[in-house]
Amino acid sequence: MLLPSKAVLDSFAILSFLKGEKGASRVQKYLEGARRRRVGLFLNMINAGEVFYITFRKLGEQKAFETWGMVKNLPLQIVQNDEGLVMRAAHLKARYPFSYADAFAAATAAAESAVLVTGDPEFKTLEQELEVDWLR
Repeated sequence: MLLPSKAVLDSFAILSFLKGEKGASRVQKYLEGARRRRVGLFLNMINAGEVFYITFRKLGEQKAFETWGMVKNLPLQIVQNDEGLVMRAAHLKARYPFSYADAFAAATAAAESAVLVTGDPEFKTLEQELEVDWLR
């Protein structure tokens, strides 16, 4: 599989990888590419928070903090949100029917000129604006 030079993982991709679900091997390839410095890999802080709260709700607070530690040790850059990125996410959310958190993954991909890695069908509407690598 040929990897792009830059990619953004959303919470779907991170959770798939951590749980060993469908698409986990593809996410693993991105992580290996990032370790070898062949892929710039990003995760927006809002989506990192999404991973935390989903894990907390399903598995409890302790597991959520363990998961947070694992996410922070992945070979990716956690993107902080400045005014420009927040406004880009808000603009996307106003135009497309997906969650506000998903808008941050999309805005990060657009800002970084990166491929968005996800299996979340809510991103189907964005395929005209972003390149998406679908986890299947």
